[in-house]
Amino acid sequence: MGLKEDSDGFWVATVEGKIAGITLSWVRGSLWYLAHLFVSPKYQGLDIGRNLMEKAMRHHKETPITNRALVTFAYNPVSISLYARHGMYPREPMYYMECPSGQVKAGPANTKLKNERVTDFEKNITILSRIDERTLGYPREKNHEFLFSLPTVRCHLYSTPNEPVGYAYVWQNGRIGPLATTSPTIFQEVLRSAFKLAAAEGASNVALLATGSNKQADGGRSRTEDENTGQLAPNVRQALPELFELRDLPNRRNAVELRLGSWTIFSTTWSAAGL
Repeated sequence: MGLKEDSDGFWVATVEGKIAGITLSWVRGSLWYLAHLFVSPKYQGLDIGRNLMEKAMRHHKETPITNRALVTFAYNPVSISLYARHGMYPREPMYYMECPSGQVKAGPANTKLKNERVTDFEKNITILSRIDERTLGYPREKNHEFLFSLPTVRCHLYSTPNEPVGYAYVWQNGRIGPLATTSPTIFQEVLRSAFKLAAAEGASNVALLATGSNKQADGGRSRTEDENTGQLAPNVRQALPELFELRDLPNRRNAVELRLGSWTIFSTTWSAAGL
């Protein structure tokens, strides 16, 4: 998808005819996102990363770029320094959460919330884009088109009697996401439903990646000191027992595995509304 739709953001660095590094960025509305930047260890220290970064940051389309973002490992000081020199700083921690499917709580069903699996991309892209505009601030049609093309992913649309209010992608391996809702009051219901659907797929574990200060999940509250220091927000910790059966296991590592601080979102300005 990336090369086809954002070929202007794809660059290859060579040294004596051999590939030394690559970068790929994509643009969705006013958002510029760095998807890949790799330099072969053999050629590191030759300023290749900086040159690739500068070329990638020139990538834009008709809409002026107001947001720049990427996700990287938090323990990568060389990359972090490179991104900081180009005006992108740590803004959001990301957490990988996983637990056995059998520990997903059933929970009370929201009878007013309708869940429908959708398979027709052309028929539903306008609805999905509208949800993205309200939650993220920009549409991402090509991302949805790519996900619809994958045989191991299913898109579920959630609606109230009045209008569509969210969507969730459920993977056969138990992964959840992307997921977005237009209201924080239904986020947990949609997330609970998505976990149940993932468990029904037969996967041994269910999992998701979530930003530490997801405002839709957190009811629109301000960032806490815990989040600014890279810890899991207290209200996120409190929400976990509502979704999972936390068994009395040593350190609960086998009940819900939290790999804190494994990834960090870097950006100039960034608003995380969905998963």
